[in-house]
Amino acid sequence: PLINLKKGKRNLLERGYNLYTSSTLLDDVYDKFGEILEEIVRLGEIERSVKLLAREIEKTKRRVNALEYIIIPALEEKRRFIQFQLDEREREDFFRMKRVKSLMESKA
Repeated sequence: PLINLKKGKRNLLERGYNLYTSSTLLDDVYDKFGEILEEIVRLGEIERSVKLLAREIEKTKRRVNALEYIIIPALEEKRRFIQFQLDEREREDFFRMKRVKSLMESKA
């Protein structure tokens, strides 16, 4: 987010004070104030960017935690269950084939 700030120095007549009744120190202060104001605006832009990044990092951390502690463990549990079911079917099929083979041998 950028803040539009008029850059450049105003000429002496646009500064809003009387040149004849003020000191030259006021001119120096005015110039320094302009420089500092530009730096403050720049720092404000940087601060806003950092806050936005921090917010996005927090969102990402929450998503990573959800994946790490909820979604991945649930998927692993489902994978183990499916693997168990497949192994169980394989054992049943093996037993069934053995039984059919022994029945066929006994009939022959």
